[in-house]
Amino acid sequence: MRRISGGGNMNNGGGDVTLNMGSSNDAEASAGMSMRRSGQMVDDLLDSGANILGSLHEQKDRLKSARKKVLSVLDTLGVSQSVLKVIDRRQRMDAIIVYGGMFFITFFIFVFWWFTRR
Repeated sequence: MRRISGGGNMNNGGGDVTLNMGSSNDAEASAGMSMRRSGQMVDDLLDSGANILGSLHEQKDRLKSARKKVLSVLDTLGVSQSVLKVIDRRQRMDAIIVYGGMFFITFFIFVFWWFTRR
């Protein structure tokens, strides 16, 4: 703590002003620690996201191989090519519906955010 004395006409009636230098350094140190913790949290979040993406990639590969095996078994059982085409077309339509729904929901959330922030 530092005390500055001086004469003159001040609004508080006296000429003494007290500055607390220690709290400023403490606040800066606290802010620095908070920034480091925040940086570490962001790094952890990025690592977690990378791990999730890796898991999803592995899962996609497993599902592809399972699909090939199922199609092979169906072909062996004598399921006609037209039924396999219907199944494949249905899978594509389901994917279009899912991605269209994701786009619509994202668009709706953006529009809602846009109008509520005003």
